[in-house]
Amino acid sequence: MSPHRDFHARLASSAFRWLGSDALAYIAGTCRVSRLPAGRVIFRKGDAPDGCYLILEGAVKVSLPEADGQDPLLAILGKGDVVGEMALLDQLPRSATVTALKGCELCHLSTATFERLALSEIAVFRQLLQIMSTRLRAGNERYELQRMALSGRLAHTFLQLARSCGEQLPDRRILIRQKVSQADLGHMIGAARENVNRQLTEWRRDRLLSRISGYYCLEDPSAFEPLARGDTTR
Repeated sequence: MSPHRDFHARLASSAFRWLGSDALAYIAGTCRVSRLPAGRVIFRKGDAPDGCYLILEGAVKVSLPEADGQDPLLAILGKGDVVGEMALLDQLPRSATVTALKGCELCHLSTATFERLALSEIAVFRQLLQIMSTRLRAGNERYELQRMALSGRLAHTFLQLARSCGEQLPDRRILIRQKVSQADLGHMIGAARENVNRQLTEWRRDRLLSRISGYYCLEDPSAFEPLARGDTTR
């Protein structure tokens, strides 16, 4: 398969998968692909918008730097996700900082490219609205999660990490190929690190969770689904 056709296929399996073949071909021919090392800042809160980024490989963290130097982690996004899409519509400064957590390959879709494409492809707007709707639903879901017990919030976060950074092992366990600290988990669910530690200890004791070379591993992924729904009976 030629590099161009291979790239077209990768776009077709990403968040842009609902676009037509012509739109995908246009994006493949005009977007800029870049490879960034771990730790590289993609954009910072307050930066002028310049389009959005599709994650082809790797993972990024979304954080919200504070005046006191703290940098709370809001989310981790992985292969196939889009980041920075709000700028395509509102053209306002970036609302968060996005940093590569590991080596990343990103497809940059500029605002100008998006606008040219949108003139002939109404599906582009529909796809963008779909992505933003998903973000809005996730925000509503986070609001609902804050009303749940810590175990439910933490289970939901581990399932998200499994989707964005998980690797299924031959025995069906899921290894989260991104090191996340207890403090990071606390920021993501709105809980103190000490409380997160107690829940992790309980799950390790119950053989639901383990650590492999510093990475979290879901020993029984199916057990996290009911926990994430708030069902603590087992």
